[in-house]
Amino acid sequence: MSSSSCKLRTGRTSESGGYYLLTSCCRDRIAFFSDPESARTVLGSAHWLDQQRIIDLMAIVVMPDHVHLVLGLGESLLPEVMHRFKSYTSHAIAKATGADGGIWQRGYHDRGIGDESALRAQMEYCLLNPVRAGLAENFRDYAYWWCRWEV
Repeated sequence: MSSSSCKLRTGRTSESGGYYLLTSCCRDRIAFFSDPESARTVLGSAHWLDQQRIIDLMAIVVMPDHVHLVLGLGESLLPEVMHRFKSYTSHAIAKATGADGGIWQRGYHDRGIGDESALRAQMEYCLLNPVRAGLAENFRDYAYWWCRWEV
């Protein structure tokens, strides 16, 4: 992932109807989302994009300094979706907390998901992130996650 670009990594494509695991980090890895309201803003923004059918949100985990999303694309492509997501959340969090200089690091990591087996594996990876980070013994005990499927 190039930290100086908001475009897809070289060789990557963005396809309507495709599914992706996306990871985006906070600027300088600052733990902006340790603030519960900021974490809820990120969750709410992803749900809004899903409700508007811009994405098909499958799972999200908001970590203190980054976010993981598993989603399918509607008609919009990844750069547009991520711009909308990051722009809204950055402005809302800055307004609520007084943070300046932006919330997000430029760019994001994307991984295409080819089939249902890979989709399940990426959702599991996403959901288990708080456990691997030592923030919870069970991901269900972590406050800032959501999954479309019953897990």
